[in-house]
Amino acid sequence: MNGPYNKVTPVMLGQSRGANRDSTGAAEVPNSHSSTTPSTFQGSWNPFPGYNVGNFYNRMNIPTANGLVRPSSSGTLGGSLAFPVPPPPPPTIPPPVAVPPPPMPSFNSSHTGFLNDNNRKRPRAGGISKEEAERRRKRAERFGTPKQNQKNGSGRGVDEEENFANLNSISTKSHKFDKNKRIVGKCQNLEKPYLRLTSEPNPEVVRPLSVLKKTYNMLMKKYEGQEASYQYLCDQFKSMRQDLRVQILENQFTVKVYQSHARIALENGDIGEFNQCQSRLITLFELPNIKHSCLEEFTSYRVLYYILTEDHGAITSLRLKLMTENFSVLKHPLVQKAFQLAKSQLVGDYHNFMRIHSSMEGLGKKLVDMFIGKEKLKSLLIICRSYNQIPLEFLQKEFQFQDVESIIGFLSDRGLTQFMLVKNQGKGNEYKYLDTKACRPYVLRQYTESRKIDIKGQR
Repeated sequence: MNGPYNKVTPVMLGQSRGANRDSTGAAEVPNSHSSTTPSTFQGSWNPFPGYNVGNFYNRMNIPTANGLVRPSSSGTLGGSLAFPVPPPPPPTIPPPVAVPPPPMPSFNSSHTGFLNDNNRKRPRAGGISKEEAERRRKRAERFGTPKQNQKNGSGRGVDEEENFANLNSISTKSHKFDKNKRIVGKCQNLEKPYLRLTSEPNPEVVRPLSVLKKTYNMLMKKYEGQEASYQYLCDQFKSMRQDLRVQILENQFTVKVYQSHARIALENGDIGEFNQCQSRLITLFELPNIKHSCLEEFTSYRVLYYILTEDHGAITSLRLKLMTENFSVLKHPLVQKAFQLAKSQLVGDYHNFMRIHSSMEGLGKKLVDMFIGKEKLKSLLIICRSYNQIPLEFLQKEFQFQDVESIIGFLSDRGLTQFMLVKNQGKGNEYKYLDTKACRPYVLRQYTESRKIDIKGQR
């Protein structure tokens, strides 16, 4: 390992590397900074061995400040060598001017199946002809509303219309009628049949308030004395409500008429007319000039009707409104019992539901009787899904029937006679039971059909 390859010769300060290499016997390398250029490169580092560089320089023209310097035949450059002069900058070209795109062709309904005349590009208003302007004016008049009918003296639209055929509606498109212009009836007849109006009411056939009060007293005497049928009373009360509606009479007498008709409708099981009356009463109770007479009674009816339609969202909204605005009405026993019944239906507590129903009295109980059959079917379906068989005495107590014969009649009316069996017949422990596992599909079908029945005047 002491050969010349591994020998390191120190470099003295101020001495070039070439001198050091000369002292060690290294091959001489021509100085890159020399003023002469060898004609032929020697050594393995030459990329073109054996090539005469002078021929290369003879074919080159190197620009200088004084002109062209051509290399000599020996390969040296004559004259003074200068750096290349940069070429002149290219001429300045102005940016291109933006040219607007050509206008799109206009399409109409004859070219495409989904475009119509409204999709065509319309010309500016200043460039249309007189014929086109006249055509547009006539078209605007045909589809526009006359200016004289837009506003009346009080700022309300004259075209606000009233459908007097529907006693609870607010507006219609059948005819024009100014609500601010009150109609005063001139008819003096106490009795008048109810007829649907198809045009503006005629004052000659409308009874004024004084005559309507006499008619009300006459009808209530006939009702209390049972001198008239319900069909007659309902027709006369609807006629009174119509006369009150067209004359825009909203006072305590109006409330009394609607409340009396609602009670008579409940007494006779007419849920449609009751719903129309109680809907109108809700609006009347919101008026500032109306005293809240019998508000607790009709609030309970309202809750019971929501139970009938299973509108628990409306029940919650009504309860919140009473808590914030009229807490005394919420604490009334009739209203409290109605809300308890609604809660029992919501959570599926049929035991408490039947117990509350059996303790109710008056017209509220009659209102619940209109849908108690559906609730009993729903309760029976829950029992059928919970038990394989159930004694009839248990059903009698749960559904609050008087005796076992009553529950047998209830089940027989629904076609479940074949599923009522007797166990231990002839023995001391004999009892009747219902095969709930076998009758489960029949009860489910009947309950589903009972929910599809639409009620007149429900909404």
